[in-house]
Amino acid sequence: MSKNQEHHILLISGATPDSKSVAAVMSVMKVSGAMPMLIANHSERVKGLDDDEIIAREVEQDMEKAHGVVIMGNDMDIDPGDYGETKKHPATNSEKDTHEGRVRAKYEYKLIEKALELGLPSLCICGGMQRLNVMLGGTLHQHVPDIVGSAYHNQGAMGIAPFVAVQYIRVLPNTLLASISKEVRGLFAPKQEDLMHGVFMDNSFHHQAVNKVGSGLMASAYSVEMQKPETSIIQAIEPDKNGHYKDQFLLGLQWHPEFGASEVSIRSLQQFNAKTREHALMSDKNIAPEAALAITAKSIFGDKLDWNTRNGLGDWKNISSTGKAGDKAKPKSSDKPKPGKGR
Repeated sequence: MSKNQEHHILLISGATPDSKSVAAVMSVMKVSGAMPMLIANHSERVKGLDDDEIIAREVEQDMEKAHGVVIMGNDMDIDPGDYGETKKHPATNSEKDTHEGRVRAKYEYKLIEKALELGLPSLCICGGMQRLNVMLGGTLHQHVPDIVGSAYHNQGAMGIAPFVAVQYIRVLPNTLLASISKEVRGLFAPKQEDLMHGVFMDNSFHHQAVNKVGSGLMASAYSVEMQKPETSIIQAIEPDKNGHYKDQFLLGLQWHPEFGASEVSIRSLQQFNAKTREHALMSDKNIAPEAALAITAKSIFGDKLDWNTRNGLGDWKNISSTGKAGDKAKPKSSDKPKPGKGR
C-alpha cells in the first residue's frame, strides 16, 4: 500500500445492504480507518448467471482491490450436502433453495479459497465462520436446540437486542482469541458479574454451529451451557498452531462482534483491523478508495445507478430509488432494516 493511501480496503460479503449486521460492520470498520467494500446481492452482480467461471472471475477482480476479507452470515443455512450429509433437518433452510443463495455460496467458497491462498487477514462471522469450516472439510450441527435443549442460542427469536450479551463463552488458553481477550472481565446487562477466568458473555444469533472442525483449524472457544452442562457448542475457530494457516490472521466467531456486546468483540474487531492495515502496508497494492466505493454503490443500487454522475461514482448516499444522484432517497416501510435470524 502506498504511504499516500489513506485507507486500507476491506471486502465485506453480506446478504443485503439493509442487513443490520452488514451496516454495523461497515460502520465499525469505517470508524476504524478502513474503507469497506460491500459485496451484496450476489446474483445481480453476475447478471443472474449461476456460472462457476463467471463467479470465479468476479472474485479475482474483487480481491485485486482488497487488503482483508469479512464474511457475514444470513437467514439461510449452508446446504447439508456441502459437508457430506444426505438428510436435511426440518429446521434447515438451505441456501441452495434460492438462486441468490446458490450464487452467494459459490462466491464465498471461492472468496475464502482465494483469501487463504493469498494469506489475507480474514474475519468470518456467524454463518461466515460455518462457511470457512465447511470449506476446509468440517461439518455442522444442523439444529443446536436438539443438542442444548433450548432455543436461547437465537436471541433474535426472543426479541432480545444484539447489543445484549446472553451467552456464556469459555475461551481456550494459548489461542489467538485468548491473547485478544486477555484480562477481560465479563459484562452482562443489566449487572456486572465476576465470571471465572477465561469466560465472558456475548450475543447469540444462530441455530446451526460447527461440529467437526475443518482441516488446518482448531476450536478456540466453547459455549457454557446452563441447562445441559455436559454439552458445549464451538463458538470460535482459528488456525491450528501447527497447521497450514498458522501465519495468517484468520478468525471465525459464532457471535456477532459488530454490535459490541462485549469487550472481547471490540478487541477482536480492533485486532482484525490492525492486522489488515499491517498487511496493506506490506502490500504493493495501491488501491483508490473510489474503486471500493463504486463496488459498494453497485451492490446497493445495481444497474439503477447513474454511473455518469460524479465521474462514474455517483453520490450514492443521496441517490433516490430512481438511481439518480441529487435526490435524497425517501424512506419507505420496505426500506427498514430487516432483523436477520443469523446462523
